[in-house]
Amino acid sequence: MAKDESAQQQSTVVASYPTRHDAEMARDYLDEADISAFIRVDDAGGMHPELQGIHGVHLVVLGDIAAQQAHEALQEAGMLPHSKEDVDAEAGGPIAQATPWKGIRALLVMVALIGALTALLLFLFS
Repeated sequence: MAKDESAQQQSTVVASYPTRHDAEMARDYLDEADISAFIRVDDAGGMHPELQGIHGVHLVVLGDIAAQQAHEALQEAGMLPHSKEDVDAEAGGPIAQATPWKGIRALLVMVALIGALTALLLFLFS
């Protein structure tokens, strides 16, 4: 394919995975099927992998035909990610989502435990 043609093709997200590992496995599978794909992820260059779950790790191909072929190949192999609704249905209910308030609550509980242990130690050794 000429360089000008590939520059004009649009990139298409075939699937979004929760981790880089899952997306790399799917990309490698597509490479074996002679479908060129690449991974696009916003995780600060790997410094913040926790962002992968928030933003997703996108498996991208160039062109509409390649996107259709990639989607069909991944579907046949059972390598397409499950939607949140599918996961909820399999689990029998909604999945507990981590929120900033849960993190703050956990931090406050930890501070309270450290304070209680410190007070106990001061009481025992004074």
